[in-house]
Amino acid sequence: MKHLFENWKTFLKEESIPVPDVLYHATYRDLVDSIQKSGLGGKRLTNWSGSREGVVYLHIDPDAAYSYAETADEEDEKEVVVYKVNTAELDAELFQLDREILDNQGESWEYHSIIPFEKLVEIE
Repeated sequence: MKHLFENWKTFLKEESIPVPDVLYHATYRDLVDSIQKSGLGGKRLTNWSGSREGVVYLHIDPDAAYSYAETADEEDEKEVVVYKVNTAELDAELFQLDREILDNQGESWEYHSIIPFEKLVEIE
């Protein structure tokens, strides 16, 4: 119940904003082997302090997704890979607007499960 009270605005917005047909996720090339074996998401280290375990963060713009990964790289210049995700191939009930984005109008999304590697298409 506490969760509902804290996030009521998010739930109301989601009803009026449909999940886009395609979303994008960027990650680092050195994580691709792990993603091929286990999918995208699940138990893993996160790149952002606000990221939650078991949540995959997706964006409507591949350049913005790339930018998030690039910005999170604090160590050195890691190669970034961007994946396209056809949202119709996933469980629509597991999508919600990204709660970390203020006044999110549908540009950034959370997927609350693992996205299998075979559902990802690498873009150039």
